[in-house]
Amino acid sequence: MAIDRVGAVVIATRQGGNVVYERFYEPFSEPEKGELREAMHQATAHQPPDSADEALGQYRSGRIVAVPTGELCFYAVGHGEYNELALSEILNALINIYKQLYRVAVIQANATSKSHRGKSLRANGTQQVPARKPEASPRINVISPVSQWPEGIPPAMGGHFMESGAAAPLSQSRGPGIDTTPPIYTYPDGDVDVSVVIHETSDHAAKGLADLVAQASAAAIKAHGAFTVALSGGSLVKSLAPLADRSDIDFSRWHVLFADERNVAHDSPDSNLLAAREGLLSKIPVPAKQVLAIREGVGAALAATHYAGLLLNLGPGVLPVTDDGQPRIDLVLLGVGPDGHVASIFPNTPEARDSPDWVLPITNSPKPPPERITLSLSAINAAANVAIVALGQGKAEIVQRVLEVQSLPGALPAQLVRPKHGKLTWVLDAESAKELHVADWDLSGRKSPFHRSAVPNL
Repeated sequence: MAIDRVGAVVIATRQGGNVVYERFYEPFSEPEKGELREAMHQATAHQPPDSADEALGQYRSGRIVAVPTGELCFYAVGHGEYNELALSEILNALINIYKQLYRVAVIQANATSKSHRGKSLRANGTQQVPARKPEASPRINVISPVSQWPEGIPPAMGGHFMESGAAAPLSQSRGPGIDTTPPIYTYPDGDVDVSVVIHETSDHAAKGLADLVAQASAAAIKAHGAFTVALSGGSLVKSLAPLADRSDIDFSRWHVLFADERNVAHDSPDSNLLAAREGLLSKIPVPAKQVLAIREGVGAALAATHYAGLLLNLGPGVLPVTDDGQPRIDLVLLGVGPDGHVASIFPNTPEARDSPDWVLPITNSPKPPPERITLSLSAINAAANVAIVALGQGKAEIVQRVLEVQSLPGALPAQLVRPKHGKLTWVLDAESAKELHVADWDLSGRKSPFHRSAVPNL
């Protein structure tokens, strides 16, 4: 060859110029290496992405030859009495070696991954894996013929270079839907009967909430002679104060449950039962024996089991059970925290998953006290009616996020509240709803009532 020397050989991706391999045969400094890489990239920058033509470039006194192949481009730079044809021949030899090595690696990987499915021998004694033709199914769309793999799609994919320049790992998948792990957090399937009611003030919202509770109570008592209502802690109980002035409610048929409760004594300032007694139960004639309280003096796990037993002991006449084994509570009343938590179901915690259990124990709540019990998300979504109450300016940001910004499942537990065979109602006031873009919502029924796309002030 008429070349004094080859200065460098580089393999890089065609898109982005990410270096896969490089070898310098001269003592280039790091700045010089950077200049050389840029010169090589510029040599092919004008080419169409699918071009297979060789390209030429210049680097100081050296000549650059670039040969594209597939998603990669091979570069070489020569100095002295160089010959472009000789550089091209060197690169093509390297490309052929690369292709042979790549082909052998894929064949070996395929044979290894299929070794347990039966083997046959070639004449030279190496193992050959019989091709398995894919069969069409609801999960597999068979495209035939597949010219890229005339003997069938390889059982182990991978081994190719990704855009970043890294080699893709070999897939261990046995096929679509086979040996898969379901997502930890999932949105419930099916449509949701949901309403958003925005009241002018918090006082109007409280009166509207009392109307909602009265209607649910009347419907349940008419249907099965009793009314089960699950209360949450926080500011929710204060919003129920107008119930004390209602004369159209048969409180003797009520059975009061708690959507969540802190594992503390009944007279503790942290107790949801105490807050409910002071704010509501002491003002309405619900029989004391029909208020289900957490068991005192035991751990969270035993308290959750005991509370589930109390619910079960109500019997199907008071608390029916759904076909999938969940309690059919007539009305679950929830607040929503600034992080999107409902009841004591906090973001990205095990409690945000579907569960066959009715009541779950919590021993490490991110909000004190650490020990609690909570209705499971499955139990909440089995209810006939669920109301999420969020009032005041302090709720505006989380209301907008939950109703208009689709999060990853589990990140905002309030978005996972979707009754399967019931109705969901959001009770808001003007302050908590002020960040919403209600005019942009699609209420035609063709899509979800909430567009879940707007992020304000970004």
